[in-house]
Amino acid sequence: LLNEAYEKITNDEHIHFIAKAKRKHLSSLLEVEEQSFTYQWRLYQQLKANITVAQEKYSSNQKPTKTDKSLAFALKNSNSKLLWDIALAYNHSQDDFVSSRLNIGYNFHPFQVTLNSKYHNKSELTPLLAREGMENALGVNLLITINQRVSLGFLHQKSHYFRQNGEFLGEGESTQLSAKYILRLGYPDIRFNSYLSHSTFTPTIAEDFSEFGLSASVGTSRQNSFNHGWKPFGTVGLAINEHYNLGASVSLGISKIVEGKDSLDILLNYSNGIGVVSEPLYGVNLRYRF
Repeated sequence: LLNEAYEKITNDEHIHFIAKAKRKHLSSLLEVEEQSFTYQWRLYQQLKANITVAQEKYSSNQKPTKTDKSLAFALKNSNSKLLWDIALAYNHSQDDFVSSRLNIGYNFHPFQVTLNSKYHNKSELTPLLAREGMENALGVNLLITINQRVSLGFLHQKSHYFRQNGEFLGEGESTQLSAKYILRLGYPDIRFNSYLSHSTFTPTIAEDFSEFGLSASVGTSRQNSFNHGWKPFGTVGLAINEHYNLGASVSLGISKIVEGKDSLDILLNYSNGIGVVSEPLYGVNLRYRF
């Protein structure tokens, strides 16, 4: 019986490894390199667990290079009605800190309501927060599924921001309405998304802004699946704020099984003039699953 239980736990269906490497340009002042390794397994039915070891290196032409390391443990339940995930992490930095998150959702078709909470989580809202900040946040997310192709969303979140030494930096609040339409279901799937958001911040964090955005994506259903052939996918977006400044974003990727059940994913991101940071943001993401 013990051998049978062990075989179930270590079966490919229940357990796998994920290695990630990222390089991100978050502004003219900050470059970030990230590496992480995750070990994931199924505990029971829809309950999964994972342990992640990660390192982040922050390079700036105005401040010394900074390296953060973290060890995180997470649980996720994907039951069809009650959805929840919880994570706890120890972060080793100039000032060590503990972070956590808890998301709880309930699905009563056609509605799904999710409460999201963060404690001392890292944030990339601005370059300062990305390098030195933490975020405490509480939010509610409502998803309404009209049919197989159309869904509507509502998100409201309140956040407080701190330096990693505990110094209070400011706060923010955001509200977003969104709509999604799937034109084609099978690969290459075609999806359209739109959103209208309004965010307010204390002056120490960022300027208030409102934004309307549209995006179209192709093939993204294969982004997280295992693909025997090279499967490209991508998203193109446009956004305009209350000052009539136009922003754009593009994301291009490709995924393929390279050997046995090992899978390689490559993703390139670029955006300019979307969100709080008006400078170009871009990055390269590599993921290897085995």
